[in-house]
Amino acid sequence: MVLVANNSTYLEGLSDEKGLVHFIIRTRKLYTVLIANPDYPAVLFKDINPKEDIEVTIEKSKGSGSVILNKSDEIPGIMGRIKPVLKSGRNISLYADNIAIEGGKHQPYKIKLNKSISLEDNEGNNIHLIFRFFKGRIALIDYCKCKLS
Repeated sequence: MVLVANNSTYLEGLSDEKGLVHFIIRTRKLYTVLIANPDYPAVLFKDINPKEDIEVTIEKSKGSGSVILNKSDEIPGIMGRIKPVLKSGRNISLYADNIAIEGGKHQPYKIKLNKSISLEDNEGNNIHLIFRFFKGRIALIDYCKCKLS
């Protein structure tokens, strides 16, 4: 779980065995809450007051998961690295190392939030990504190892 402030600063936390995450918050800001898990879809809440507790129930999705990219640029199920970058005009570009984007399109590849893109690594692993959030260097991504129609 990551809390992202409007100024792109963030706090990171991991859930315990009961699924609880605790943060020490020293500034009064509203946060965007990002939740990811390799067995569950991404969850996003905007403008959350950190003084209030949040309770979330997420249903598993077979063959799908989610990840928050921050310090690592790796997606489970595919070899190589990806790097989203914010370009001028709020455009997001994606760079990939040893990964084909949309069958081998030129890089950087322009992406849009909430729109699926396909990746393939050098071992033939295919995965579909949907960027749900991007701010600063932090991205919330849903991924699916299944074929999308």
